[in-house]
Amino acid sequence: MYKYYGVVYLLDGTIHLWPGDNQKDCLDELIKIRDSEWGPRIKATTVIKRNMDNFKDDLIFGNPKSLNVMEGK
Repeated sequence: MYKYYGVVYLLDGTIHLWPGDNQKDCLDELIKIRDSEWGPRIKATTVIKRNMDNFKDDLIFGNPKSLNVMEGK
């Protein structure tokens, strides 16, 4: 199964993702973000498509084996 994400790179070096049903949904969201108070903080945007069959538990940046602060609460 494929998923789409709108990606926003901010000037402070952070990266933010917004999931969408398709490329158009992501582009529409990126336009809203561009026109919001976030606009001046944006360095660049793009849309990515990922085959989620390649990612365990939908964790596209890897499955944490250590340093997961959500464990041990």
